[in-house]
Amino acid sequence: MNSETKHQLFEKVEPDRSVLVQIENLSRGIDNYHIDIKLSKKFTSDVKKLVPMLVSQIAVPKPKHWDNSALFDKLRSSYLDVMTVLIHRSKTDLTTDTITVFQFSLIKYILTAVRSQLDKDISNVSSKLAEFRNKGSSDALAADQRLFWLKKNYDQILYAVNKQIFGQLQRTEERQLDAVRNQFLGEQYSFAVEALLNPLLFTAELSALPLLLNEYSMWSWNAEDSGFIDLNKQVEALLNKHLKSHPVTLLKSNIEPEDRATEIHDELGGLFKTQNFLGLAYDSKTRLG
Repeated sequence: MNSETKHQLFEKVEPDRSVLVQIENLSRGIDNYHIDIKLSKKFTSDVKKLVPMLVSQIAVPKPKHWDNSALFDKLRSSYLDVMTVLIHRSKTDLTTDTITVFQFSLIKYILTAVRSQLDKDISNVSSKLAEFRNKGSSDALAADQRLFWLKKNYDQILYAVNKQIFGQLQRTEERQLDAVRNQFLGEQYSFAVEALLNPLLFTAELSALPLLLNEYSMWSWNAEDSGFIDLNKQVEALLNKHLKSHPVTLLKSNIEPEDRATEIHDELGGLFKTQNFLGLAYDSKTRLG
């Protein structure tokens, strides 16, 4: 590659996009930290009907193809209704930063519902296993095998269920909400859809094999985080050495914990699971970025 070609290539590289959402003016709940958000009953009802069915369909060794179009239609419709009303409120009583935060409550609700359903199924199988063992039943072996399979394929099930649901949301975003977002929120908040539908949300941790195999180049079958972290540091250092005009932002912050306030709330366990990759998350009580 000659120098002219390199120069043309680098001109196409977009600089890092800084995302900062101010939330210090939002009212806090009883703990003076969390923000209480009331969701649409129709949306939550559609999710409650869809999630158990998807988990039961996918949490088997050889899933079949099911026609879930009716429930998917309802989910897309309720998601469209909620998001349309929310985005239009930018012209009445909500700021764009507030809308940006509120829309993530829908995603959190879905992620929580999927994981809770799978955990519930695992707990039910575990209870049955204990009951069978106490009775000396021959069904204990089958229950034990079922429990082992569910735990082994935990992230695969999460990934498959979430991917189906988020695929429906993406369809709605691309076909119906894109114009509404552009009109009322503008280009400044175009990052929101990418964040809402990010496949990194599909599994319980970043090193989960289903996520790496389906969304990224798989670099190792042993799924050891330390190997990836060391390799990533070397790649970042190499890029920063040779691409001085396009400095690479480090994946993991070098700021020591004592130099900043860190986030203490982590309901889904995502911040804890990713700290080896990204470092400790800063306190997000007043801003998100």
